[in-house]
Amino acid sequence: MPSVNDARSKLEKAIAVLTTHEGDIRQRLASAWHKLLPIPPTSLPEKARDEFVWCMTTIQKGAGTSFGEHEGTPHSLPNIPVETAVSVARKLLEIKNRLDDAAED
Repeated sequence: MPSVNDARSKLEKAIAVLTTHEGDIRQRLASAWHKLLPIPPTSLPEKARDEFVWCMTTIQKGAGTSFGEHEGTPHSLPNIPVETAVSVARKLLEIKNRLDDAAED
């Protein structure tokens, strides 16, 4: 079973995509999708798990399709408002920061 540290590492890579790739936030969030897919929610603490599931569900809805694990990567999220995409990105960063803080304790 993947560990919290594995999830933290994958979140770090997704955050790097969110902050460095070209395009608007919806395109960057779509690009980060494949970095997020391998993170099993069960590898996260309970609060982070619930938030992560919300993020992933919101991304799936925003892609306009319900695709399964590792099936294609959307190029954008046309059905998600920019404000919602920003909220998802912020939530992912908050989750990662909390995991970082917990690792330091």
